[in-house]
Amino acid sequence: MPAKYASMDEYYATLDADQLRTMREIIDFIMAEFPELAVKVAWNKPHIHLDGAYVVGFAAAKKHLMFHPWSVPVFERFLPRLTGYVTGKRTFQIPLGWQMDKTLIRDIVVAQLAEIRA
Repeated sequence: MPAKYASMDEYYATLDADQLRTMREIIDFIMAEFPELAVKVAWNKPHIHLDGAYVVGFAAAKKHLMFHPWSVPVFERFLPRLTGYVTGKRTFQIPLGWQMDKTLIRDIVVAQLAEIRA
């Protein structure tokens, strides 16, 4: 069973260089675009939230990151834009070393925030 991470720094310390670079690039981009959001470890994984309402979460795997919007309807709305990605019930895999699709990430966060604020 993995250790319980008390902070993002503790979580980041467990990642290899490729995992860390890819995850930090995405999280740093989201935080720069949406400064009202915060990042924390919840359920032992990194999550970005707005006043406790979860926007997106992440998990590191050996060859990819899992990116999961919290809303199933929002995720399903983006499925047509996720061709070429491995998708799950509410997640999609981001390969390590990914050339970040900033428009996709921004649009998912905007859609999540719109749902939270509705």
